[in-house]
Amino acid sequence: MNVEPLSETSAITPRTPNSMGHERPAGSELDRNWGQGSVTVILGRFSPLVERGLLEVLGAEPSVRVLACDLGPARLERAVVRHSPSVAVVDETVEYALLARLKSAKPAPGVIVLANSPSPLCGTALLELGATCVAQDASASDFLAAVYSAAQGEHKFLCPDDDRDVYRRPTAASPLTPSEAKVFGYLRLGWSYPKIGRKLHISPETVRKHTANICRKLKVSSRLELIGMRVPAAQGNP
Repeated sequence: MNVEPLSETSAITPRTPNSMGHERPAGSELDRNWGQGSVTVILGRFSPLVERGLLEVLGAEPSVRVLACDLGPARLERAVVRHSPSVAVVDETVEYALLARLKSAKPAPGVIVLANSPSPLCGTALLELGATCVAQDASASDFLAAVYSAAQGEHKFLCPDDDRDVYRRPTAASPLTPSEAKVFGYLRLGWSYPKIGRKLHISPETVRKHTANICRKLKVSSRLELIGMRVPAAQGNP
């Protein structure tokens, strides 16, 4: 297959009509065109051009089947429960707490975050969570390799700009827990311990303990370094 970037400047166009925002019924023309493989994928919400590129690349793989696309956060979680996909692909604006919930699903899908020029800090934090980070300008072949790795439970940080390609198999090291992810969402906004405690109905001391764990897992020395951190970026209030 042609190796083309997945960025919005890509010339990739979909081979099949799309049903953006709709889960495709079994046996439809799209299902036949998009393959009957053992690796199943759902897509979060992307810009139309990026989504077309993703559908083109995934649709060309006979081993991959796209179950649903253009899913907002709530529908993404429902699709994980309903379909138990091998892989969920989301963009960097998805809430960090949502990523933690996806990884806590039973069974948990492999999660790929497609990011625009991801920093080493972003990639490392996603690896700690148990997710894969792929730069938006990665080649189609590299993206597909990440999909297959994620489906097998492996994590990857692919950053073509500096040729970084770090693999990490599942280990006993804990990613952020759902509780830590909630606290992180407010720490990145610069909230104080008491304010976070009131919001989450926990004590400031509990917030402090969660913060210590978060800093250790994200390899930062101070909670001040968490302010504004894009791991990945969130939009609006958590």
